[in-house]
Amino acid sequence: PNEDIYVKVVTGASGSMVMETKLDFLANDPSEKKHAFTRSPYERLLADVVRGNRDAFIDAKVLKQRWKLFSDLVTEIDGVHDFIPYKLGSRGPVESDQLMKAVGFIEQEKIETELIGVKKTSTMSVLQSKFDISMDTMQEIIADFFQEIRDGLACKPSSLKMLPSYVTKLPDGTEEGIYYALDIGGTNFRVTRFEMDGHGKAELTDERKFTIPDAVMVANEPSALYDFLAECITTVKGDPNEVRKYGYTFSFPCRQLAIDKGVLINWTKGFKTKGVEGQEVVAPLQVALKKLGFEGTIVALVNDTVGTLASGAYLDPSCQIGIILGTGTNAAYREDARNIMTLPEDLREGEMVVNMEWGAFGDRRKMLPVTEIDETLDEQSRNPKQQSFEKMISGFYLGEIARLAMVKLINAKELFADPKTEVTKEIFEPYSFKSWFLSDIEYDLSDGYRVIEKVLNHYGISGVTNEDKLMLKEISGMIIDRAAKLTACAIVATIKHLQKPASECSVGIDGSVFEHHPSFRQRLDQALTELGYECGVFLSKDGSGKGAALIASGL
Repeated sequence: PNEDIYVKVVTGASGSMVMETKLDFLANDPSEKKHAFTRSPYERLLADVVRGNRDAFIDAKVLKQRWKLFSDLVTEIDGVHDFIPYKLGSRGPVESDQLMKAVGFIEQEKIETELIGVKKTSTMSVLQSKFDISMDTMQEIIADFFQEIRDGLACKPSSLKMLPSYVTKLPDGTEEGIYYALDIGGTNFRVTRFEMDGHGKAELTDERKFTIPDAVMVANEPSALYDFLAECITTVKGDPNEVRKYGYTFSFPCRQLAIDKGVLINWTKGFKTKGVEGQEVVAPLQVALKKLGFEGTIVALVNDTVGTLASGAYLDPSCQIGIILGTGTNAAYREDARNIMTLPEDLREGEMVVNMEWGAFGDRRKMLPVTEIDETLDEQSRNPKQQSFEKMISGFYLGEIARLAMVKLINAKELFADPKTEVTKEIFEPYSFKSWFLSDIEYDLSDGYRVIEKVLNHYGISGVTNEDKLMLKEISGMIIDRAAKLTACAIVATIKHLQKPASECSVGIDGSVFEHHPSFRQRLDQALTELGYECGVFLSKDGSGKGAALIASGL
């Protein structure tokens, strides 16, 4: 009843800032009417193009004539100057920055910083300096990460586990046939069916999702879990004559023994089913399926990050690294099997995907620019002194980092300090501030920052000043910027280890932080460019589903 046509627009602003807005073309969205006047010039021009409105445009010939008049005038006043070329996608010529600095020009970001009252000795200024990662620090992180990769592969002490996945063949788009994926993670179990046409298209033809009952998650017998999963699998019907091959994504800590064998190290995510820890997890499910008279073979046990790499390779054969940046984080990459010392010698040939488990980077010794806020978060977490890298870049923790920064500024009377501002105790509750609010805050372009106001009202905070709202935008930006730079460091270290040109190494990434926070990707691209590694970074969806099915297709 409420059809609409709209375009989401991401507009680059000064520095590394980007803004996302929505252009509504049928004007059926009441919020669009309310905020229409906040559009940037670029957004207004784009809307005019789509609507066919030429009022803001000029004929190219007329423009050239007017430019010649202006150019001649400038030459008359200022003499003849050569045009200065600059790199596409950069801020502009280096000479322009030098000129601005020479004449005392204040950048917009600095003006905003002064507007929110950030002084050199303030708590906010200290936070900004500690969250800002310099080029020298980034190079140190890259060197440490690089060494951890080498040590992990050589079975030396390392915070990176560097686990062999036994996946030796990644898809290239020529896969053909029908393959299935099983995906267990958290309280859900998913069964999917894909048809691959041999020309780079994998079509999802069936998908069933099941909620795992609490009774199964805490059952005293492992058969309760495996019987439940087997019954779910049998609900997905296909051609009775087809040979069913399953890729099985098992998103729990697992020691892989072969491509289709793995032992559960320990349960996480609320599972307590007895008799499963320390045991192989594929064979019992295969037995439960046979008890139901169901034909099908689980040919691959897959980590979701390995699946993300497989999905990425299916889209782009040059994809060398797969990354998950969502609630948690991890990465997998293609490795020369001769370098994996944990493998039996007879298996060290060709290429094999390695599961890095990079969320633990920095656990062994101090390798990360940890702040007091990071230390507080770690001390109050469920796993102190573990997953150091994950706690600085993943979605589960970014909101809590922001909340701790806000509390620190509140206590310093630099945030929400106006007598008219009301602050409730809810913001002081650990993990009450969700990571997705960082995106809402950073890209609020509405008059009076109404989106930020709405977020704060959710926590019972009212009567805030515009200076408070600008400070919240600064907090959100600095947290996301740090996460992007740290991610860039890990990618660069991995590419350096591969000893391949960055132009030949694309990176497939899945997860909410990368997909749903508009500036993260831009900041990541910018950091990679500054480090001299302009590799392609793209969204690689559904590694736990499509990726697992694609791996099964190669077996």
